[in-house]
Amino acid sequence: MKHSKRSYLSILLMSSSLVLLLLFQVIWLQKVYNEQYEILYKDANTLFRTTMMDLQDSVVRKNMKLIKADTIFHRVSPSLVPAGQLPLEFEHRSERVLIQNHRMKGVSSVMDTLPDKTQVKIFISSDQRLDSSEKVLGSIAENIGALRKKNGNYNFLVKLDIDSIPVGAIAKPYQQSLIKANIDLPFQVLRLPAGRPSTKATGIQTELFVGFPSRTNYMAYFPEYRMYLFRHSLPQLIFSVFLTLITSFSFFLIYRNFQRQKRLNQLKNDFISNITHELKTPITTVGIAIEALRNFNVLQDPTQTKEYLEISHQELNRLNIMVDKILKTAVFENSGVDIQWDTIDMEKLIEQVQQSMQLQYEKLGAEVVFTREGNKFSVRGDTVHLVNVVYNLIDNALKYTRKQPSITILLRELWDKIEVSVQDDGIGIAMEFQHKIFEKFFRVPTGDVHNAKGYGLGLNYVNQVIEKHNGQIKVQSEPNKGSCFTIYLPKVYAEN
Repeated sequence: MKHSKRSYLSILLMSSSLVLLLLFQVIWLQKVYNEQYEILYKDANTLFRTTMMDLQDSVVRKNMKLIKADTIFHRVSPSLVPAGQLPLEFEHRSERVLIQNHRMKGVSSVMDTLPDKTQVKIFISSDQRLDSSEKVLGSIAENIGALRKKNGNYNFLVKLDIDSIPVGAIAKPYQQSLIKANIDLPFQVLRLPAGRPSTKATGIQTELFVGFPSRTNYMAYFPEYRMYLFRHSLPQLIFSVFLTLITSFSFFLIYRNFQRQKRLNQLKNDFISNITHELKTPITTVGIAIEALRNFNVLQDPTQTKEYLEISHQELNRLNIMVDKILKTAVFENSGVDIQWDTIDMEKLIEQVQQSMQLQYEKLGAEVVFTREGNKFSVRGDTVHLVNVVYNLIDNALKYTRKQPSITILLRELWDKIEVSVQDDGIGIAMEFQHKIFEKFFRVPTGDVHNAKGYGLGLNYVNQVIEKHNGQIKVQSEPNKGSCFTIYLPKVYAEN
């Protein structure tokens, strides 16, 4: 119950941390997106205004005409101006004298001083109030100095169409400005009549630019800006996804290791319970035999004495084997399997194991068939460990059966490997447990922990030894039909 609560608490903490991390990243990505939006809007607006000012300046220069120097001020009557045009005129003087009639209705003016101290006043006549006239006329004034040096002491007159900057003439220079600023984004230039401040279309819209000389509104419109913002936010998005994945994977590994540790702890407890039972059995048996020899005059009967001594010997041998397996497991866990490499003939090794297990065969009435396919069965390895591997596989085949054991041992020479398989007709292993049988302490459950044979150490030891020999071990098994364990070891050729 205590471990279960800890497990739930760990899952809750990891899940909460992951949710908070995701929430933080969503907020952060939203902030990044908004910042990119503001940058795009600011750059697009600045470039559009600069482009429009440059175009207006260019149009004014193109339509500027010289007037003789004796023309001090020329008032153009609207009735004399062709339809679709508005009069624009200015006067410059070498003296610092201001013209006072710029306050007349429909006339806007701007004053500037040239580098040669000449004071310039420019007038624009229009029936409408123009918000941008001062900025545009100021731009004109900046260019008068150069024109004056080139053409002498002349006055200048500029006449412009009402729609002096067509929409079609804006797109190309604006696009070039955007490309220079690394803004590769489709756009539209909209011309809106006076009194219509904006459009209801969705997308990024620049600030309105009031045209000159007529009061026409211009704006740039970016309908497909989201993909652009997505591309510019992509590094942060990739980092966010990577951080989420690596955090999730780390939590998954922690949880999986926690579950594995929990399962190993349970297996360890089962192992301790089982091994305690197994250790008590031979100790109790030997204790009873000694008690009989001491108290029941068994020593006077040589036959019975020999029988009790034989029982004690067998039980002590069994106890020694159990202790040896436990010690080997502890050594392997701390320092790994120590291999003493040598050239080994697997045929002779298997025959040696067969001889040592002959008494067990006879006791259980086992039928064992040893088959060879090939001529050379040499491998590089450790004799002691490989003997233990073969012994463990045959011992399992003898133990895990409900009837008289029938075992087939096959030794086969392959092109680059030596195959050793041990097949039995025992109780078999269910598919769900086959990938776990090589884990330490694992035993196939049978319902009663003390009736589950073995200690969960033998196949784990076999697997470690085979891996150290650069080999493989496989299992094929079906419940109630038996099992076949096959090992593959790298083949070497015998020296002449």
